Amino acid sequence: MQHPILWKGGMLQELFKGKGSVADCPASRGILLADCLGKVYHKFLRSSLVPALVDSARDTQCGGLPSRSVDHAHHIIKLFCARAKSMSRSCAILFLDVVAAFDSVLRAIAFLPEHNVQDTAHLFSRFQLPPEAFAEFISHLQSSALEEAGASDYQCEMLADIYGASWLTVQGREEVSLTNAGTKPGDPLGDIIFNFVALRVLTKLESTLSDAGLVEYIPINANGASDDLGLAFPGPAAAEALERGISACEVSFVDDTALPTTARPATLLTAKVTAMAELAIQVFASFALRLNFSAGKSEVVIAFSGPGSDVAHRRLFVDEGSLIPLQGSETPLRAVQVYKHLGTHQDALNHQGQEVAHRAGSGAEARKKLRRSFRGAPSLQEKPRLQLCASLVKTRLVFNAQTWTPLTASQVGKLAHQWTLSLRDALKMQIRPGADKQFTDDQVLARASLPRFDVELRVVRLRYLSRVLGDKAPLLLTSLLQEACRLTLQ
Repeated sequence: MQHPILWKGGMLQELFKGKGSVADCPASRGILLADCLGKVYHKFLRSSLVPALVDSARDTQCGGLPSRSVDHAHHIIKLFCARAKSMSRSCAILFLDVVAAFDSVLRAIAFLPEHNVQDTAHLFSRFQLPPEAFAEFISHLQSSALEEAGASDYQCEMLADIYGASWLTVQGREEVSLTNAGTKPGDPLGDIIFNFVALRVLTKLESTLSDAGLVEYIPINANGASDDLGLAFPGPAAAEALERGISACEVSFVDDTALPTTARPATLLTAKVTAMAELAIQVFASFALRLNFSAGKSEVVIAFSGPGSDVAHRRLFVDEGSLIPLQGSETPLRAVQVYKHLGTHQDALNHQGQEVAHRAGSGAEARKKLRRSFRGAPSLQEKPRLQLCASLVKTRLVFNAQTWTPLTASQVGKLAHQWTLSLRDALKMQIRPGADKQFTDDQVLARASLPRFDVELRVVRLRYLSRVLGDKAPLLLTSLLQEACRLTLQ
């Protein structure tokens, strides 16, 4: 029994990323538009693979896993930065971006389909990977990522059949192209296969960084739990981590990876980041993945603190022009003050000012577009108008707000202002200059049967708390929260 050829491919549709020129290929990403029946079957097969991934996934591997969402990954980074700040240690977060991640995965690594060494060597060359990494790549083929994670032989064989002789077409061209690399983004199997590969890559990365003494460990209590705070660690995991603590090697969300680290004195931090980046280049290359060091891609956020911080800051950001040369990369690593990570602006000091300003601006942009739509549909009832406001405006204002540090009254006011203006547009209660009667913000909220915006933020945090207290939250997140809570209560 073989997979239908119609289900093995589809039409590749480009999606503009929103930055750059629409005529520039790197400014768009490809999504596969495949047969619906084939996608239903692939979704079923994906569900059968989830248990193997859940059982083997790394503690900080988020995305594509039950109860492991984007806020978990982002919150770990923020808590790590807050911890470093409280300890007066210089802190850096190295963000890694893989070139065309989903399209670059060599399938031999994932599920060992039949492969030819010469063809694999050709792909290695086409992806501009260093020849010296090829031998290590071949050594990885002794077992597949799915096999190591516990997937059955039948599942591996099914995936090999599905991806064997896979094809795609492009609108405007009659030719059909065969593909021998990539996980087919847009297919239900695309993300989970990449997660299996990422699991293997990140495990190798931690081993390499640990051997070099570049992994941070977060200590936990001897009893592995804190009853007074209601935060508990799973017994076996806690017992394993007691001796040296919990690894804070990396935090990942599908193809986005962040490596946190600290140093004291501050003058050691740049050298530590350099060593981590160069080892990461080697590890990813050994799996036929290339890191992208272009502006806005793989970058490092650095905040120097403590002894030597002024000297280290001046040397990196003034003398070196914020650029860190790397062995194995023609493009240097760029040091930045703020990096957009998982939809949120992150710096090493957890400042919220720039993030709030960005959210308010994004909310204003969505509100103006929605207002034009309301004007074009004057008969639209209040209820759908309010639902559109919540979907298109409020989501921009409060995305990941549960992970934020406390906001000032002024910052809350900026966000609340945009939310109230959107409600005024939906309820036709705009402020009209010269009118005899003006509606206050409280009257607008009462008409919409909604609480104040600061209350909305508290609700978002409480909902997140119930998820964190569950038994599926990353152990590193639980540990960092426990330590932060204990320091706050002292």
